[in-house]
Amino acid sequence: GSSGAASAEAARPLFEVLIRTPPTSSREDFQADLKSWSGAAESGAVQAAAPSQHKKKKQKVVSGDGASNGSEGAETVRWLSWDHQHRALGDAWLALLRLQLPADLYRRVLVRVPDLVIPAVPNPLLLADF
Repeated sequence: GSSGAASAEAARPLFEVLIRTPPTSSREDFQADLKSWSGAAESGAVQAAAPSQHKKKKQKVVSGDGASNGSEGAETVRWLSWDHQHRALGDAWLALLRLQLPADLYRRVLVRVPDLVIPAVPNPLLLADF
């Protein structure tokens, strides 16, 4: 019906965005090349939350001795962490794969699974039934 046609129309631009989105590099390379679109990370206004802090949206990171990690007064944000960005990219690919894809787009997606989709999905076993 019309919902299938609508999801097909939504799938095309989503696919085009995802194939142009660079895969998340290794955690070490990510930290070395860290750049935010707003410049907030480079200026020290924000810093990445540790993986265990992802449940808390905003907090100041304090070490055991009471000293602040990173810049004084820097807000801790999870969107700046490798784990969060890696999961968001994987979730976007999984959302695309759940849509009813037209045959031509389905073939284009299948070609990209090994090089773009599998590295982006935190748990590649989720692709076992695709």
